[in-house]
Amino acid sequence: SNICQKSDSIIITTNPLPIISTNNDTSVCTGNCVQLNTIGGASYVWSPTTGLSNPNIGNPIACPLVTTAYTVTGTDGNGCFDTTSVTITINPLPIIDTGVDTAICIGDTIVLGGSPTGPAGASYSWTPVATLNNPTLANPTATPTATPTIYFLTVTGSNICQKSDSIIITINSLPIVEAGLDTVICAGTSVEIGASPTGPAGATYSWTPVATLNNPTLANPIATPTATPTIYFVTVTDSNICQKSDSIIITTNPLP
Repeated sequence: SNICQKSDSIIITTNPLPIISTNNDTSVCTGNCVQLNTIGGASYVWSPTTGLSNPNIGNPIACPLVTTAYTVTGTDGNGCFDTTSVTITINPLPIIDTGVDTAICIGDTIVLGGSPTGPAGASYSWTPVATLNNPTLANPTATPTATPTIYFLTVTGSNICQKSDSIIITINSLPIVEAGLDTVICAGTSVEIGASPTGPAGATYSWTPVATLNNPTLANPIATPTATPTIYFVTVTDSNICQKSDSIIITTNPLP
């Protein structure tokens, strides 16, 4: 107030901001993880924390369930900080269906693969390949020779994501069938056809031609052929719906 003056000074030092860098944006398949690698700071804090092995380190492992944008804040020894981010995109796995475990009869074929088996543009790889008509089809035809045979399928989507499944094919044996030995009889007489045993318990029988048989559904019907020779055919169907056929020739000699 008496117009006298005095001066002083203060020094402000400006520290540069740290340069924080981390992974580039990336894509992974559902269920996979990403190793994050961040540099430029002395300490780090990630947000959000969901899916991270440790949100307070520079190199956590990220296993998000959905596409997630992670932001990391890095602080240097001067207390200055910088932020950066990385987006991890989650690609879905392909839809896959090998079909239902199935039993077939010896020598039969079966078409593998449910519907749908995978997305448009997907590729298919079936194993074992030896008994498949084409192991790269979505629905190959299989003719297994061993029981059980386990077929494995790997579907690769257009996003390079893969998923696998399997199907078990069991082979049922054919029923025992025996029409009997070819026989010669006299004209006007009858003969029982069909050997014993002709098939497993619970099997059904179908004989042809039926006109000269007393019952074409019996295991051992009575035949009274009117023509010579007459060939009788029998088809046996077991409880597994497997079938096998045989035949017998009946020759008729004229009476003296």
